[in-house]
Amino acid sequence: MFFLTAPLLNLSRLRADAHLVQKPTYNPELKIAWCRAVFLLIEKHVQYVHSTLSAGTLTNTDRILVQLARIAVPVVLQIAGSLMPESGYQTPQYIAEAIAMRAMLAATGAFPDFVRYNPLAAFRDYNIAAGNGFSDAWFHLGKYYEDFGNSLLAKKCFEHGIELNVESCVYVSHLDFLISQQTRTNLSAWASHTC
Repeated sequence: MFFLTAPLLNLSRLRADAHLVQKPTYNPELKIAWCRAVFLLIEKHVQYVHSTLSAGTLTNTDRILVQLARIAVPVVLQIAGSLMPESGYQTPQYIAEAIAMRAMLAATGAFPDFVRYNPLAAFRDYNIAAGNGFSDAWFHLGKYYEDFGNSLLAKKCFEHGIELNVESCVYVSHLDFLISQQTRTNLSAWASHTC
């Protein structure tokens, strides 16, 4: 089941909680939830102003968002760096999500002071995040495979995301279906006129 609602983000609440997120003893799951909210606000603001997030797009944005980002990015990098490969333990969800956030940072280059634009590093991190249970990473892997021209692996990633109820994978799958139906209809119409 899919829901089309989300809680409203409150900038003043994020500002008020910024000091907590910087404390080493604060719950890392709540730190990542705070970072997610900051990045979502930045993404919404940038889409309104610039259409896409990339290097340099934050120079003219709201200074409060920039301040919050300068707190969020190091928190994400610290938590993402805490992955213990081959430790024999299941990776906590918040670490897998932090790795996906680090991938987003490398994919956009939006914060080059912290993470430089590096699509290959982003691809690797999305792969690690997906392999460690962060289901939304499957969509990004699928998009990378599409960009690489490997539609078979892209489709497999999207299908895996659909199995895990990733909305963006469902959307891409339905969009592909509608496009293929339209193409078939156009081909049938063309064939009937030419024969």
